[in-house]
Amino acid sequence: MVIEIICYATVAIALSLVIISKKRADADTIKTIKKYTFLAVVEAQQIFGRHTGDIKRDYVIAKLAEAFPSLHRLLNDDEINNIIAQAKEKFKAMTDNNEYITDAFNALMDDITREDKDGTQ
Repeated sequence: MVIEIICYATVAIALSLVIISKKRADADTIKTIKKYTFLAVVEAQQIFGRHTGDIKRDYVIAKLAEAFPSLHRLLNDDEINNIIAQAKEKFKAMTDNNEYITDAFNALMDDITREDKDGTQ
C-alpha cells in the first residue's frame, strides 16, 4: 500500500514537472512569436503600404504559420489577432513618436509605390 502511494506520488510529481516545463517552453515560444510578429508587421507595411490592412494581416499570419508550425496549437485566432494588434500599435508608436523614422518610412513607401507604378525596380 505504501509503495503504491509512493509510486502515484512520483508519477504525479513527474507529470507536474513535465507540465511546468512545457508551459515554460510555450511561454518562451510565445515571446519569440511576439518579436517575430513585430518584424512581420514592419515587413508587411513595407511591402503593401498604407490602407491594405486585411492583406497585411493575412501576410503576417502566413509568415507566422511558416515560421512557427505549432502556432495554432499554442494560440487561438483571437490571441494571434491580439499579438498582431500589439505589434501594429508598437510600430505606430515608434513611427508617430519619431519624426525621422516616420519621414524615412514614408519616403521608402513613396519610392516603392513609384517603382510599382513605373514598373522599375
